[in-house]
Amino acid sequence: MATRACRIRILSLLLPVGLCGCSETLFIFGDRLGDLSDGIDTIEQCVSPLEPADLGEVFAGAVPVNWNGDTAQLSDDTHQTVADYYAGQLSSEVLPAYYLNERIFHLGSMTSGDRLEVEILSDVVSDVWFYDSGLTFAGGRAHDLDGNRIMLTFPINSENPDCFLRFNFFYLSNTGKPIAHITRTQGTSPGEPRGQTVVLNFAGWSQLTFRSGSLKPTDVGPTENAIVRAAVVQTFRETFAGYNVVVLSSDDPPPAQPYSIIHIGPADPRIGTLGQAEHIDFQNAVPDDVAVVDTNHRALSAASLLGPEVLGAALGKVAAHEMGHLLGLHHVSDPNELMTGAGCQGVGLDPLAMLNRQFARAPVSSFTNDFFVGYQDAPAILRDIVGISATDTP
Repeated sequence: MATRACRIRILSLLLPVGLCGCSETLFIFGDRLGDLSDGIDTIEQCVSPLEPADLGEVFAGAVPVNWNGDTAQLSDDTHQTVADYYAGQLSSEVLPAYYLNERIFHLGSMTSGDRLEVEILSDVVSDVWFYDSGLTFAGGRAHDLDGNRIMLTFPINSENPDCFLRFNFFYLSNTGKPIAHITRTQGTSPGEPRGQTVVLNFAGWSQLTFRSGSLKPTDVGPTENAIVRAAVVQTFRETFAGYNVVVLSSDDPPPAQPYSIIHIGPADPRIGTLGQAEHIDFQNAVPDDVAVVDTNHRALSAASLLGPEVLGAALGKVAAHEMGHLLGLHHVSDPNELMTGAGCQGVGLDPLAMLNRQFARAPVSSFTNDFFVGYQDAPAILRDIVGISATDTP
């Protein structure tokens, strides 16, 4: 939530401000003549409606799992019904390679207290997603930051007559070879949530890289304005209020336990987007991962003209979005949700709506922001992963 000072400044200036997802943040300042054409294009994008198409009917073509007791082996054989459905629904902008490499399996019913373990058997597998009967989604990468295959575990927290497992491949594969071994364990207790500490670093960093290899060596300069730094920290803390996330800054002593770090400052070379996370960390398996917010982005240079409180609030929201990725959250197609991947589209030019984006249950972006498959319940995921804060415990 934006601070009161941010609200007063925004409303008094009556300037269009847009806070987007991690792909871009756009702040339009009309008297910057060099940016006028870009500003017009941005206004058109922001006021365009966002009405993503629901592709949930694809699960009707899921291939039933041939269980052998509580275990089964899954292969890469093409799911033709799934491919045909996507071909009839997706626009020409989505290349067939993006949907021909999907496999969807019908797991059948699962009971509260069950646990599904997925052992990856092939390097062709990129991502694995579990869907419950309400098509609520959980899942992530099939490899760790070092490229090693991992075991994915999905706890079942409610009665589900129909569950599904969706695979995405790095490349097309139809060999009949196994891709995963799955095990259903009944009557297990869910793991305890584990709190997370994050440090917002304003002091700069030399030659920042990601273990995922997705960021080339980058120097991040310091953010020196004390008002900006304070607004970032306050907005970030307000966004994660209620969850067991300890928020520190580079002005505080470093914590003893492992912690995530989000570098906030001008990036050289520019990273090309406003923010970038090291990975989407399924179930927060890596407590010391990294993200960066690039204040060198040209949109933020315009935002600085609106005042340090606004700039800090915007940066705090962007940092919280990247932290969402580090806790396992994916992009969604709801423009009012903090994990939106749709930029300012669908929100219009209401600055408070953009700065007040929060975590919520929302449709999960698939292929593009124009389509979704199932839903992500961000608050439930955060409660399961990090738990609620001690001050919010009944």
